Amino acid sequence: MVEVRKLKVGKELDCKIAEKVMGWKIGVDPAEDGGASWFVESNGGDWVETGYYPDNFKPSTDIKVAWKVVEKMNCPYIIASTEDGESWVHFGNEGNAAIGETPHAICIAALLTLEDKA
Repeated sequence: MVEVRKLKVGKELDCKIAEKVMGWKIGVDPAEDGGASWFVESNGGDWVETGYYPDNFKPSTDIKVAWKVVEKMNCPYIIASTEDGESWVHFGNEGNAAIGETPHAICIAALLTLEDKA
């Protein structure tokens, strides 16, 4: 298992966020072009498309998408700038803090928080 703090910006981290934080699974909609997309379970137990594909869900680099991670965490958080222009992020527990570019730090802090709750 990869240590969360060592995850770099990119597809591996983005997929972990989609699965572990957002609660999505990857699937293929046969009615579409056969390409993979992220699905979320609806209230009725069916899986519906999120509108995101593996190539356009990039919370580790896209701050707009990273804010969706913050919203999904649904807990108190702090995002503060450090002196060198990076961000310090934590959700609820200071021990789960992450430092880095803001979207990347949000993703790492979210995964650390979920690990801590497990």
